[in-house]
Amino acid sequence: MHKQGRYRGLRPHPEKLGVIPLEPGEVSRPVRVRASAQVHDWLKGFTAAELGQLLTQVWQQEAGQGLQGHRKPRKARAGAAEGSSRGAEIAINSPLTLGTVPDDLQAHHMVIVEAMRQGAVIQQDHQGRWKLTGQGTSRTLKPATVEVLTRLGILQ
Repeated sequence: MHKQGRYRGLRPHPEKLGVIPLEPGEVSRPVRVRASAQVHDWLKGFTAAELGQLLTQVWQQEAGQGLQGHRKPRKARAGAAEGSSRGAEIAINSPLTLGTVPDDLQAHHMVIVEAMRQGAVIQQDHQGRWKLTGQGTSRTLKPATVEVLTRLGILQ
């Protein structure tokens, strides 16, 4: 198509309107963010380039920790509650440490505690699953189990 077609109203220099052309290798796409209103208010203060820099830094930090690629989107189960079942005090991707262990702890929780005493760690993988790894142990834990152990002060 020529200038008579769909481009007829465009000006030859979009920079004069404040549009900054993309650099080679850059891509601009709309991204949906599901977060609180406070987070969205905070994000409004960033330009597209600043948001790109922020996300690039986070991506590089994860890549530096051995978390390559990106998180795959997961579909929510039908009827699943909104939000996460994990406590707000649990930091994603940082290993949990062992706190005070009560004497009357259930046997299936005590197995986890014993593994941690022998050097195993509980940490989220790049897909958000809780893993108990180390000392020849590698198993996935239910989020509810991690939540209970955190609520009891066993995991910190």
